[in-house]
Amino acid sequence: MRGRILLGLAVLLAAALGLNYLRPVPAVAATSSVVSQKTIAGSPPALPWPSTGSAAVGVSGLGKVADSGNETQIPTASVAKVMTALVVMHDKPLGLGQTGPSITVTDEDVQAYQTDLQQKQSVVAVQAGEVLTQYQALQAMLIPSGNNIAELL
Repeated sequence: MRGRILLGLAVLLAAALGLNYLRPVPAVAATSSVVSQKTIAGSPPALPWPSTGSAAVGVSGLGKVADSGNETQIPTASVAKVMTALVVMHDKPLGLGQTGPSITVTDEDVQAYQTDLQQKQSVVAVQAGEVLTQYQALQAMLIPSGNNIAELL
């Protein structure tokens, strides 16, 4: 008796699974939940926009609030160096008055400097064997905007 009940349940289960597998999938209507535009009370920001190039201001959660100039893609310039400095300071933080670990300039670093110089990049002159502290390297990368020093860091 128990075997017949289990067999009957197994047949019903197999039939239900088979029918469920063969039935058509219902159509799904996709709807977007992204807000395309938000209006904020007040006037647009009066910012001292650069006379050349382009700039933009964004707000977290809102996106771009204002912009100036064209939207042609341009190199990131020194923004990449600022981000490099943030990463270096996160990985190797400096306390007040600390200069950090020493970085010795290699022949490969001098070759990279010469290549960057020929390509008219923003560089800081280096010599093989020269020793810079992390603090000095950060200064050389950020103040005269030395691409080659960013590579050293």
